[in-house]
This record gives sequence, C-alpha cells and structure tokens, in this order.
Amino acid sequence: MTDLFCLPFAGAGSTIFRPLASALGERVRVRPVALPGRGSRFGEPPEFTLAGVAAEVAEQVDGPYALYGHSMGARLAYELCHLLPRLGVRPPAGLAVGAAGPPDVTDPLVERYRSDPDAVLEGLREIGGMDDGVLDHPELAELLLPILHADLAWLRDQPRTARPALDLPLLVVLGQRDRSAGPWRGAGWSRMTTGSMRLRLVDDDHFFVHRPGGGLAGALMEFLAPHATAPVPDLPLVRVDPAGLCEVYGDLAVTVEPLDPAGVQPAADLTRFAASEAAELRAMAEPDRTWHAARLLSARRAARTVAGQGTPDFSGQAGEPTWRARGPGYEDVAVWHIPVSDTVVAVARHGSGPLALDIRRRENSRV
Repeated sequence: MTDLFCLPFAGAGSTIFRPLASALGERVRVRPVALPGRGSRFGEPPEFTLAGVAAEVAEQVDGPYALYGHSMGARLAYELCHLLPRLGVRPPAGLAVGAAGPPDVTDPLVERYRSDPDAVLEGLREIGGMDDGVLDHPELAELLLPILHADLAWLRDQPRTARPALDLPLLVVLGQRDRSAGPWRGAGWSRMTTGSMRLRLVDDDHFFVHRPGGGLAGALMEFLAPHATAPVPDLPLVRVDPAGLCEVYGDLAVTVEPLDPAGVQPAADLTRFAASEAAELRAMAEPDRTWHAARLLSARRAARTVAGQGTPDFSGQAGEPTWRARGPGYEDVAVWHIPVSDTVVAVARHGSGPLALDIRRRENSRV
C-alpha cells in the first residue's frame, strides 16, 4: 500500500482530506499533514516553516509514498519533493497537485493579499472558497484570519526563481470552473519535472477536494497504480541533436529550436498566432504565456509535418491532455505534449498514420 501525504489549502486543516480517504478506501493510505494553528494543533501559533513540515513528514515515512497538495498545499508538496531527499528521506514515488498553477507563477489570491491583506476573506469568496456566513459572523472570521494570514504570508515569501526540474511522475488536477487556477494553468507544471506529467480536469470549482468522487480520487488511483502509463502514444527512443538541426528517425521528424528568452509579448509577437490563440495568450501571465506559446508553435509544426497543408488552430485546449487540430485538412490530426524538463515536445498523429515530433528548447538548456 502506498502512503499519500496530503497538504491542505490556505486556511484549512487536515480534516479536509477525510472525504478523499473515504473515497480511496484501503487501496491508498491517506496521511494528512497537520499544520499548526488548526485541528489537533489549534492552540499553536499558525505560522509554519518548510523545514518544520518536512521534519514532520520525514518522521512518518516508512515505505513507498507520494505527495498530494491542494492549492497552497501544492506549493508545499513541491518544495517537500526537493527538500526531503536532502534530509536523507527516500524520494517520493510521485507528486500530485490540485487547484494550483506552477510554482514560478504567482497565485491570484497571493497577489490580492500582497496588495491588500485586509481583503483576503473577500478574495476567498470571489473564488468560491468562502461562505457568505463567515463574513456575516465576525467571531468566525476572527478565528480564521490568523491562519489565512500565516499561510498567505508563507506563499508570498516563496521565491519565484526556477529550481532544477524534479525527476518523478507528476499529476495535475484542475477544476474546469476554477476562477483562480483554471485549466490553462496546467501547462506550466510541465516545466517542473523531467518525468511524465498527466493533466486531469474535473467538472468542479477550486475546492473539488471536498468532492473527490467527482474525479480527484479516480485520478489519484490511476496515478498511483503500478505500471501506469502516460496518455501519449508509445515512441521509439530518439537521440536529439542540440545544435538546432532537423533529423528524421523512422516515422519521426525531430526539430530542436531555442525559445526567445525575452518571452512572448502581447503585441507584435502575437501576430504569429491565430486570433483566438492570441487572445488566449494575452490573458496569461508570464511565464505561462511564453510556455504556452511554445506549445502552440510546436503543435503547429508537428501537425503540419503529418498533414502538410494550411495552418491549424489549437486555441481553447490549454488544459486538455489531447489537442485536436482545427482547420481544412486537419480534421483527423491529434497532438500530445510530453514534458522534457525545460523543453516543449509535441507529438502529432494524422489518423493512424506516422508520428511527427517537434521539440523547442530554451537557450542554454540540455535535452
């Protein structure tokens, strides 16, 4: 049995994972991590440190385990994946995150907290995480506010600089009706690992952890099952020349290109994209805009290789595991993305025909 250590969203305690434990049953042992100031640790100051949380988890690791973090907990779980091996703890078998964008992009609620800490409750209500009754009862808000301030202050103070990519499987679960970490944010997580990444969408809002039967429990079971495979076609091993050349390996066309380190700007650069794709990119924050632009361009090149005509449109599919090309001649073209560290890889198939592989590299990176 695999242990699943679970980290909560801001302001929450370990009890939020009871529905998940019930949904997973005896197949996975859910081990919620109790943060100070809430639940069984209610009498303690709510401030916490990453080192303190890591020490608590390290004491409990006694076999194979994985981590799941929801919203704020996603950042905690990600940091634990880096820290626990340095403490002599075996690495986790995988990292699962829910309702969160990648660590190098600031959360909208944290931005709200940074500009106006007193508006944090209103900000939570706007994303569907605060019952109006709490704001109507000052005594409830008084209990919750110190915990929220401690959690959001911790998130605010986390660096946004890139860390080395993890080398483990990654599962990203996002709510289709999430107003703060919607489906398009899933693309950025592929920068965080050199292993496989799965993206699952659930028909819910930001707090789908309360209703794990809607898709979260199933996604976790699939992710933690032995011999699970990523939702991409089988590919032969490909050796990529980092000099930016194009080579063909059997049915695969492989290209390597450096990305513009200045990123994609919401002006002239967006003329390279279809109008609907450009509008989607304008709505994104950096570095998500740069990363998603690379996914769009690599998907287009791979699709053209197998279809050989026109320009396909891939807008509106940022959070989908399989992209469907739109446009004349592209009716039967599907594209998958494979995360390879800081490289974008697109795999296109035209019906049951050959595969085309397109790779876009960042400058000074290695494949």
